[in-house]
Amino acid sequence: MGKLFKTIWFALAVLLTVSAILLISDLENRKARAVNEKERFPSIAILQISSSMLLDTHVSGIVDKLTGRGYVAPGQTNLRHFNAMGDLSMASMMAQEVLNGSYQMAITSSTVMMQAFAKANQKKGKIHVFGGVTDPFSAGVGITGNEPGDHPPYMAGIGTFQPVAETFRLLREFHPGIKRAGVVWNPGEHCSESCLREARTICKELGIELVEAIATNTNEVADAVRTLLASNVEVIWIGGDTVAISSIGMIITLAETNGIPVITNDPLDARHGALFGLGADYFTVGQLTGALAADILDGKKPSEIRIENVVPRKLEVNREVLSWLGEPWCLPPEVIKILEDQQGETRPAKISLITLVENYTLEEAIEGVGEGLKVAGMEEGKDFVIKQYSAQGEIGQLTQIIDAVFQDKPDAIITVTTPALIATARKVTTVPVIFTVASDPVRLGIFSGGRPENICGVYDNPQMGQLLDMAIRHGKGLKTVGTIFDPAQVNSMISVERLRASGKEKGIRILEAPSSSVADLSMATRSMKERGAKAILLSADNLVNTGFTGVCHRPRHGCPGSNRRCWGQLPGMGQAIGADGGQSAIRHSSRETSGGRNP
Repeated sequence: MGKLFKTIWFALAVLLTVSAILLISDLENRKARAVNEKERFPSIAILQISSSMLLDTHVSGIVDKLTGRGYVAPGQTNLRHFNAMGDLSMASMMAQEVLNGSYQMAITSSTVMMQAFAKANQKKGKIHVFGGVTDPFSAGVGITGNEPGDHPPYMAGIGTFQPVAETFRLLREFHPGIKRAGVVWNPGEHCSESCLREARTICKELGIELVEAIATNTNEVADAVRTLLASNVEVIWIGGDTVAISSIGMIITLAETNGIPVITNDPLDARHGALFGLGADYFTVGQLTGALAADILDGKKPSEIRIENVVPRKLEVNREVLSWLGEPWCLPPEVIKILEDQQGETRPAKISLITLVENYTLEEAIEGVGEGLKVAGMEEGKDFVIKQYSAQGEIGQLTQIIDAVFQDKPDAIITVTTPALIATARKVTTVPVIFTVASDPVRLGIFSGGRPENICGVYDNPQMGQLLDMAIRHGKGLKTVGTIFDPAQVNSMISVERLRASGKEKGIRILEAPSSSVADLSMATRSMKERGAKAILLSADNLVNTGFTGVCHRPRHGCPGSNRRCWGQLPGMGQAIGADGGQSAIRHSSRETSGGRNP
């Protein structure tokens, strides 16, 4: 295992440097290819409510099947992933963004995301394929039965009701005398309530008292678990509740500290500290969801499809938990066979990837990380697994994400974006951290007390002077330039400082507009126009990059009118898109590396 980890650290350090160079050197070709690919491949939005092993695996299965059926462009440029990180208001906003976009299909993962999109989609009727759903029939989205006529004609999908009763029967085999089991659940989730009803029934049948604790969001989970532990439960069960699933690392840590095992309905949870996980193979469920989406893209009508309940059964057991349980816990025959089959197997290294937001630039960087690991000869699922976390632009959420990551006990952490690096560097000192798409760590003060032994990576050094020169060269008579930035992001402030200095040197007036959310970008853009800016320069700001399309407008058929200047792809520039009213927005990036011995 030690040799494998050394290989991982070396491979990550090399691949981040190489992938960054390749991203810049081949950027114009990639953009050109992306335009052609969008014409040949359908534009598909994939939405999930949060990051968890279950949902991430489900989405991976979807993409795998779509790829196999020929509906994914090289680099997945026709796919857009949305992750609400457990925020219902964010889920609703994402649903509206997809409905207002040019996506041919939306694929949702989880009951909550299915409900959010279905509610927003009632009038528009965009094609909607769902999966990772416990009980679609009681979700309140218009599905009344299995038959094709029992659901909205633009909607199709599969249900996967967790094997709750079978889970508690297996628990009884593990511990024949068990009396009290605990559960954390959210009454606001239909999927959670459906599983809980099943659990109440089977526990009554088996003579097990089911102790319930409510948590309506992840901030309430810890107190809910402590309530269960104070009630002397002998095991904690996690069913189809997305709040509990999103906090599983915390639940397992608290329970394990008190000598209490956790059982779940996700087989993959056994790899992360649960005693056992009995449920569906969600990669297979994802493949079936993707196959259904591909059938519709082939021409099959959603209105012709039955809604089926599909549960490809899978059981995984954790040896380490078994080792400290002791009597009266014992091994059922099925578990003994599983453990015998696992003899000699080594677990894959766990890599947690943390990013502030999700946008095209960061998707390319993340894609480069995955491709680099493959080039290094490492196989996902066998040598490593990557679990991705996004704060969806909320810097305050990064601390909570890092806490959850740390409880998950990863072997390495990759940060994407400067805020993710800063937040991680402040809290993580024992786990190797590899950063990319970040500002100079020396300038950020991360290395002020000496270089941390656990941190290395690739950083950005935006050349704002060169970018301003480019704007002057292509915009004759340019005297006033605007920039939009998030004052909460250190990387953004560094870029603005450089732009100020360059503007003063070149005699260009720099107008500044702060923006603290994607929703504020359009107002900031109007402010630039009203104040006389003839170009908007953007660089090293994750928020603005995420809302880039809201700042810019690409004319589809030339530049009608003499007062409109359209700048296309300019030599040496990362991105340039024409804008109305004689304005243009351009952004630029470069990469430098910060190597080292460790990791």
